Amino acid sequence: MQEVIIVLHAIVWDYPNHPGAGGPQNRRRAIGVRALILAVRTPSEGETARQEIAAKSGLDASRVDVWELDLSSFDSVKRFVEKVRKLERLDVMCENAGIAGFGFKKTDNGWEEIFQVNRPVR
Repeated sequence: MQEVIIVLHAIVWDYPNHPGAGGPQNRRRAIGVRALILAVRTPSEGETARQEIAAKSGLDASRVDVWELDLSSFDSVKRFVEKVRKLERLDVMCENAGIAGFGFKKTDNGWEEIFQVNRPVR
């Protein structure tokens, strides 16, 4: 069965020393997928990750999509969710996204930034 996988914060997805990534395992997981969707805050960095993942895994780059997702913006999250709802299927979602920081900062939505970005909503 060919899977559809979404990876949040995909720019670290292929870094072997990143604690939330697991590079070699993820490259193996990419082989044979129908679609790999990289959810990133900065599309240009996602495009770089797309090329690197395709090159290292052997996965055809046309099977890897880059979707913008800024978890500190509810509007961005809503746009992302609308795209996800149009998928025929979704098999795996790797939630690598998260931030750490010092000090209090509010998002445009009025929430404390670290709480909004790191709080998975089920």
